[in-house]
Amino acid sequence: MSTVLVLGAGFGGISAALTLRALTPEHDVILVDRKTHFMVGFRKTWAMLDLSPLDDGRRPLSTLSRRGITVRHASVDAIEPETCSAVIDGARVQAGALVVGLGVRHAPEKIPGFAEHALNAYALQDLDRVKAALRDFRGGRIVTGVFGEPYQCPPAPYEIAIMTKEYFEARGIDTDMTVISPKPLSLWAAGEESSRRMDARMAEFGIAFRGSHKVLSVEPGAVVTDRGRLACELAFGVPPCVAVDVVRGSSLVGPDGWIPVDTWTLETRFPDVYAVGDCTKVAIGSAGQMPKAGLIAEKQGATVAHRIAERLSGQTPSTVMDGRAVCYVETGRGEGAVIGGDFLAEPEPDIRLSENSREHYTAKHTFEAERLAAWFGG
Repeated sequence: MSTVLVLGAGFGGISAALTLRALTPEHDVILVDRKTHFMVGFRKTWAMLDLSPLDDGRRPLSTLSRRGITVRHASVDAIEPETCSAVIDGARVQAGALVVGLGVRHAPEKIPGFAEHALNAYALQDLDRVKAALRDFRGGRIVTGVFGEPYQCPPAPYEIAIMTKEYFEARGIDTDMTVISPKPLSLWAAGEESSRRMDARMAEFGIAFRGSHKVLSVEPGAVVTDRGRLACELAFGVPPCVAVDVVRGSSLVGPDGWIPVDTWTLETRFPDVYAVGDCTKVAIGSAGQMPKAGLIAEKQGATVAHRIAERLSGQTPSTVMDGRAVCYVETGRGEGAVIGGDFLAEPEPDIRLSENSREHYTAKHTFEAERLAAWFGG
């Protein structure tokens, strides 16, 4: 009997743990996370705009113990890939295979003034502050969008902009909203046509998109970019993110602070050690990186689980990553769109944004409900 140690209970870690449990019932699967609950990330936006409470989408990780997974609510103090082990709450745990899916932390400190003068639309710990700021806002200029790279869920800032615009319109509050990004295109991975479609949808709500705007700092009443100073009464958006400290302090990471993995197998340079999800760096196309998105992490976790199960059964691992994935985007007026395709197509990813429809809006809500039911039960 062997032990598989999964660090991190996000999309990638839970997917890996559940798939391993199904494929290798004779082996131990240990899932470790400091969090006590799982929640799909986009629920924060719903809660921020008073559309649906957080608790409706939160599930206790301890529920996974009913599936035969050992769930440990604990801190990962160190990762030791050389010996396929980790130090958890001060004690070393040896594993036959190790999966690292510890995600990222937001790094507002990389943008001078962000923490003091802007709001983080992604951070759960800032949710009450953001809600209060939106509730008290009485109109004027808003600058939102992408304040630094890399960041999670590439289309989410545009979804948040549209939904926030609707939030204010419903309350009769006039806003002049500008969405910024350091990329020249709003949906850089999907190309010009899809980006134009997203820009046009934002324009329907009176939202202006400004690409190639690298944020240098945030001041009281303005966002300062390399293209000039954007005056505003409210600044909120997405700061850059970095791998969590325990990952960056390990020998897994490259010079840029991310874990390089094989695109198709998610293997690190250490035998029997894999990494999945937002803490990884996966090259796609000629100059791109795999987006940091939930469904991609979920598929990575399943891929890793199959490869570990194959090795534990004495086979040569043959499972490889399937690059087909989608992200759901709410586009206002009760409609949504899907951005997706084959992220691992060669020579370049084949990714597109769909048309807006009520069906896509419903599919996003179904996505959350299906994951929670499949993983945690009714």
